[in-house]
Amino acid sequence: MKKVLVSGLINIESSIDVHNFPIDYSPIEYAFNGLNSCVSGVGYNVSLALKKLGDQVSLSTFVGNDLFGEFVALITKKDGLDQRFVISEKTNTAESIVLVDEKGRRKIYCDLKNLQEITYDDAFVKSLIDENYDLYILTNINYNRNFLKIAKLKNKLVASDVHCISDLNDAYNRDFMTYSDILFLSNEYIKGNEANFLIEIYKKYNNKIIVVGCGDEGALAYIGAENRFYYSEAKAPKGIKSTVGAGDALFASFLHFYINGYDVETSLKKATLFAGLKISQSGGSLGFVSEEELNSF
Repeated sequence: MKKVLVSGLINIESSIDVHNFPIDYSPIEYAFNGLNSCVSGVGYNVSLALKKLGDQVSLSTFVGNDLFGEFVALITKKDGLDQRFVISEKTNTAESIVLVDEKGRRKIYCDLKNLQEITYDDAFVKSLIDENYDLYILTNINYNRNFLKIAKLKNKLVASDVHCISDLNDAYNRDFMTYSDILFLSNEYIKGNEANFLIEIYKKYNNKIIVVGCGDEGALAYIGAENRFYYSEAKAPKGIKSTVGAGDALFASFLHFYINGYDVETSLKKATLFAGLKISQSGGSLGFVSEEELNSF
């Protein structure tokens, strides 16, 4: 069992099934059993996936001093996550609304409230560093910027996911690309150019491992020091209900297997299967399976 610190967004997610995109206008539509709400967000999804796979996980995040914040506290306790570093602020808890069509495609509206204006105190970050986690997963939200720099100064293993990018010099994500040993991204804006883009990222940032999630085309990993690619095709053994959270599932499960001693190729194959099983359920934090369940497939 590895010890992992995850720092990232937690929010209340509401998802609704729609027939297709674009959505035709009508003043009201009744969606019986089509609307679902859960605690979600990248930080929470990754933490819960790792916990399900058997790691010892601590989640560091900000929630509002409101009713949703109280709900988050109840759910994180129920799910057995370490709550010591869930910080309550005098603000509102972040929310998201997700539209999911019959093909599993999604449109997400994310309201971060004022989270991008909040930051960790350096003393708080150093206290987390002193706990000596095996891996620090620092998602691409503003309050992780000083965390990234302190973690790297202390030679900690750092992973981050910059999601949808197309620019090597992306101003918002540059810090996350610079300080991550293991870097994940989506191919949403680089379709057809994935391999070249990974090579260019390595040349500029020298990340140890770079992985791009390619949706229904699987995932591609690049080890720059070896100039070697690894590919794993997509799998969905139980069908597709919603792709929301698939990237978080891929990210978390790859990291789990990698830090627990599996090589990159095996970790990638197990991660694509884990993500493929996750998408059989709707909700970013739902559908995660244990390692035993995963192996049964």
